[in-house]
Amino acid sequence: MAPADSQGGSQAGGARPTVVEVRRCPDSPDLARLADRVAEALRQDPGLQTRVVDVGPGEFAVLVDGRQVAGKAEGGPTPSVEGVLDRVGQAAHRLTEPLGRLAASAPAKHAFSLAHEFRAFAFKGNLIDLAVGIILGAAFSKLVDSLVKNVVMPLVSVLLPTGQGYQDWRWVIAGVEVPYGLFLGELVNFLVVSLALFLFAVKFLRWFARVREEVPPLTKDQELLTEIRDLLKRKQDAPPADR
Repeated sequence: MAPADSQGGSQAGGARPTVVEVRRCPDSPDLARLADRVAEALRQDPGLQTRVVDVGPGEFAVLVDGRQVAGKAEGGPTPSVEGVLDRVGQAAHRLTEPLGRLAASAPAKHAFSLAHEFRAFAFKGNLIDLAVGIILGAAFSKLVDSLVKNVVMPLVSVLLPTGQGYQDWRWVIAGVEVPYGLFLGELVNFLVVSLALFLFAVKFLRWFARVREEVPPLTKDQELLTEIRDLLKRKQDAPPADR
C-alpha cells in the first residue's frame, strides 16, 4: 500500500489528534470517488488527522486509530458518505470520552477549583502588601534593636555614675542575680518601636488622609462659573413679580 497524501488538522493545545486512515482503490472509480468525498469531509474536523492510502482493487475501508469502523466487503453494499462519517464520529468520541469523563469528574473539578482559589489568594494585592509590610517590619525591628543596644543604652551608661555597661547592671537578692539592665534595654526598645508606630500609624497617616480630603481652592474661572450658576438659580427660584 502506498500513501497518496497526508493532510488534516491538529487539536489546539498540542493534544494528540485522532488518526483516521481512508483506504482508497484508484482502480474503482466509484470507490475512489467515495473515498475522496469521505477524506475531504474528514479534513474539515481539526481534531482529526486524515490520511489517504491507495489499496488494491475493490477495497474501501476507514480506520480510526488502526481500527476499522467502516468499509465495503467484497460483494457487499457500498456505504454512504453520511454513514461513514457517522461511524467515524462515534469511534472518535469513544476514544476521547474517557478523558472527558476524567476532566468532568468531581476530583478534577475540585483540583481545578483549588488551583484557581490559590492563584487568586496568592497574587491578590492585599496579600502582597502584607508580605511587604512583614519584611519591612522585620528590618525595622532589627534597626531599632541596634539603635537601642549600640547608641541609646551606651549613652545612658555614660550619664549614670557606674563603670559598667547596662548589660552588667543587676541586683543580687539572696544570691540570685536580677539583670535589670537587660530589662531596661528591652523596655527602651519597646518604647522606641511604640513611638515610631504612633508617629507613622497615627500622626502621619491621619495627616495624609486629611491632605487627601482637602478640596483644592477654586480657580478664578471656577469662581466665576459658580457665581453665574448661583445667579441663574436665584432667578429661577424668584417669584414671577420679582423677575
